[in-house]
Amino acid sequence: MITVGSGRLRVDKRHIAQSVALNNYVSAISEYNGVMETGSGTKQETIEQLLSNMFEGEHNESVIVHGIQVLLTLLEPRRPRAELGGLSGFYCNLEGQLEINPPGMDSSSNTQASLDTLLAIKQHLCEFHKLLVDPPTKYSLQTTWGVLDPPLGNTRLHVVKLLASAINANNKALNQELIDLDTLNVILDLYFKYVYNNFLHSQVELCINTILNSAPIEETNETDEQVNPLVKYLLQKCRLFHRTLSAWEENEKEQ
Repeated sequence: MITVGSGRLRVDKRHIAQSVALNNYVSAISEYNGVMETGSGTKQETIEQLLSNMFEGEHNESVIVHGIQVLLTLLEPRRPRAELGGLSGFYCNLEGQLEINPPGMDSSSNTQASLDTLLAIKQHLCEFHKLLVDPPTKYSLQTTWGVLDPPLGNTRLHVVKLLASAINANNKALNQELIDLDTLNVILDLYFKYVYNNFLHSQVELCINTILNSAPIEETNETDEQVNPLVKYLLQKCRLFHRTLSAWEENEKEQ
C-alpha cells in the first residue's frame, strides 16, 4: 500500500511482502504440467503458510483475493473440453465466463478436490466467516439506483465463491463447521441485501444447488431419514423457503 502525506510517499512493506509471497505461490503452482490436477499433491504446510499470509495483521483486500484465487486453483481442477456437455453443464464465473458446473451433477468431481486444501480451509473457516461479517473497509458507492454503504466488495464475493467450491466436496467436517458458524445464514443475508449483484447471486445459487443435490455423507439405517445435515440446516435453520417467499412478496408490493 502506498500513501501520500506531507509531500512524502509511505510504502507499507508488509503488504508488499504479502503480495510477493502470494505471487510466488501462484508461480510455483503454474510451473506444474496440468496445473488443475496438482491439488492432491500440494503440501498442507504450504497452504497453511499461504493462509497465514492472508490473515495475519491488518486485512488487505488484494492479498486476500489473490490468496483465494490460489485456493480455488487447488480446489477446482478443470476437465478437458471434450468432456463438456450442453449449456446445462455450465455456470457463469466471477469474470462473466462460462465454466463447467459439476455441483450435484457429477459426484466424481468431489474426489478431485485436494483434501489438504479442504482441511486447511476448514481450520480457517472462522476467519473466512469473519470476512463476510467484517470485510476490509470500503467507501460508499453511488450507483444508478442508489448508494451502497458499504458495497459488497471483492473480498466477500471471493469468499462466497471459495465456499461454493468447498461445499461441492461434501466433506463432513467442513459441512459441520459451516453449520456451527451459521455461515450460510450470513451468505443469505448478503444475497437478500445486495439484490442487484448478479455475480453474488450466481455464487449463492450455486451453493444452494450444490447442497440440495448433495447425497448423505454416511450410510444410515433403513429406518433413518437419509438427509445430508447441510440440507436440513439450509431448509430449517436458514428458512430458505420462507425467506425466498417473503422476498418475492416484498418485491410484488414494490411493483
